[in-house]
Amino acid sequence: MSKRAGIHACGLLAGLALAVPAASGVKLPEGMTREQAAAIGILVPEEPAAASPAPAPTKTPPPPPPDSKAATGTAAKPARKEPPRSPPDTRPTKMPVQDDPLIMGPYSGPDIVPDQVLFFADLPNGTLRAIAARNGLTVLEISPLDQLGVVMVTARVPSGTNPQQAVEQLERDPSIGWAQPNHIYWLLGNSREKAYAMHGLATPSGGSIQGRIVMIDSPVDAGNAALAGAKLSQLVFGSTSAPAAHGTAIAEILVGTGPYPGVAKGAELVSLVAFSRTTKGEWIGTTPDLSRALNHAITLAPNVANLSFATRDHDKAVGKLIEKLDQSGTCIAAAAGNDPHYSVLFPGRMDATLAVTAIDDRQQIYSNASRGEKVDIAAWGVGMNAAVPGGRRTVTGTSFATAIVSGSMLRMPACNGGRSPAAMRNAIRTDALDLGDPGLDFTYGAGLFTLGKASLAPVPADASAAAQPGGASPPPQTGKQSLLWAAGSAIAALAAFLLILWRRRRRKRSAHPD
Repeated sequence: MSKRAGIHACGLLAGLALAVPAASGVKLPEGMTREQAAAIGILVPEEPAAASPAPAPTKTPPPPPPDSKAATGTAAKPARKEPPRSPPDTRPTKMPVQDDPLIMGPYSGPDIVPDQVLFFADLPNGTLRAIAARNGLTVLEISPLDQLGVVMVTARVPSGTNPQQAVEQLERDPSIGWAQPNHIYWLLGNSREKAYAMHGLATPSGGSIQGRIVMIDSPVDAGNAALAGAKLSQLVFGSTSAPAAHGTAIAEILVGTGPYPGVAKGAELVSLVAFSRTTKGEWIGTTPDLSRALNHAITLAPNVANLSFATRDHDKAVGKLIEKLDQSGTCIAAAAGNDPHYSVLFPGRMDATLAVTAIDDRQQIYSNASRGEKVDIAAWGVGMNAAVPGGRRTVTGTSFATAIVSGSMLRMPACNGGRSPAAMRNAIRTDALDLGDPGLDFTYGAGLFTLGKASLAPVPADASAAAQPGGASPPPQTGKQSLLWAAGSAIAALAAFLLILWRRRRRKRSAHPD
């Protein structure tokens, strides 16, 4: 079934509750002032004030000698013999668990950046600026998207102009590919043995998992003890790299090395940051940031991609890049969303992704999870103990369930070696343990994510070869396409039959002339 399409654009908005100190030196897009940044929620820190001098240390009088009298007039107690010291404790230090849980709920902010529009074309920068000027737009940023063969232009619309009106005006220009508004995305984001067992992961990976995972999220605290020794690299496409709770928690669920090992411990993790922190402590990123991150992700040829973000409307630019990532052989897991009053969000509802919803350790649905026919699978994502900057925290949301599934994908031959996302999706749906109403349902999809026989089976050579990087898998035929193919075959067969009859009659006439 095809996904709902529309010509819109996105920015990314995460509902992170943790207030992480903003990094100094935040880079704003060209032409954007501090006041304009604040209007769309981007926090630009003030210059730090000069540090005040430290107070002078106070002197503490030395203790009286053993033979002196105390201030009370009593004799000093004789010195006690010190007991033998215990050997040093070499166990890992327990990280503090913060009291306030990180719970990802429905997003109530605006859907688009109110004064911006995007347009895409394969033209020189000077021509693009001329197009913008002709339409009364101010160019803020120009970014090449080589994976799509276009250049992306971020522009400000004139005061009082509706972005959708600007889109319609731009699309009347035959020299550009397409235009779209700048929609906003948001992040969707105890011992784990029970959850591992629930999903068919009887034991952690033990560091033996190979392969590459790309996550597009908020910044990861790379120095966190829970990620010590992990194969982690990070590239920033947004305007800040200050560590965030959401990104750090996702990274630990994937490749954590501490007491809570990641489901894909030992794998290479590339964190592509496409977010900026708002004054409310949330993280957002514009379509240009996300598009640049996805454009780079395709060049990395990862086995798996974790997309724990969403928006309501279809984004043409981001959708094209995700489709190309899927066609290159990358298995993609996307969060279904954290809004029970809204259907599965974009990009989770795309055919190219596996939409993951969240359940607790009793296999009950997360109360804020999105519902709808595009839910594919359910995984643990409620009340997880996860690493965050400065310690640990209880986290809940479809984001974290998505990380359980995407990390597990590296154990599947379809993703690690076979590079066949279609085979991955079929296997996961086959192995799912039915939950809720019998069969597919709008709450749990196919059911509980389980690594079973189909998921661990080798991928046929023809399915693997069809999805090698550089070559797209053939799209599945719809019912209408199959019907047309059958009708065409029947017509061809009838034509062949009539031709045979005509030839036979002609031979008879030749053998018996009048």
